Amino acid sequence: MIDFNFGVTVKMALQAVYAELQEAGVEVYAVSVDSEYSHKAWADAVEDIGRIQYPMVADQTHALAEFFGVYNAKTGRSSRATFIVDPKGIIQAIEVNNNPIGRSTEELIRKVKAAQLIAAHGDHVCPANWKPGDAGLKRK
Repeated sequence: MIDFNFGVTVKMALQAVYAELQEAGVEVYAVSVDSEYSHKAWADAVEDIGRIQYPMVADQTHALAEFFGVYNAKTGRSSRATFIVDPKGIIQAIEVNNNPIGRSTEELIRKVKAAQLIAAHGDHVCPANWKPGDAGLKRK
C-alpha cells in the first residue's frame, strides 16, 4: 500500500493498524514530496511520529507522485491519496481525496481484504457494502 501526502493524523491512524495490515501480508509506504530531513524533523518534534514502524519515503523529485498522477505542480504538493497495489504490481484500489478530507483505515482494511478475496477466488466479486468475513458473489 502506498499512501501520499500524509499528515500527522493519518500517520498515527496507519500506525495503529500497521500490525493488522502486516498480518494480512501488506506493507505500508508513506510517501511525501518532503525531504528525509523534514521527516526526521517531524519525528524529533512529534513524539508519536518517532514511533512509526513503516517506511516513510521522501519523493523530492516528485517522480512517484507524478507516476501515480497525484502531483500538483502549481502547489508543489501531492494530493492525499492511497493506492493498494497487489504483489504483481497491479493497482487494485485508488483513493484520492481533496486535502481537507481525511481517510479511513477501516475502509482501507476493507478494500485490502476485498482485493485479497478476489485474488484468492478469481471467480468472485465483492458487492456494495461487502465486509470482511462476508462471502463474495460468484461471477456467472
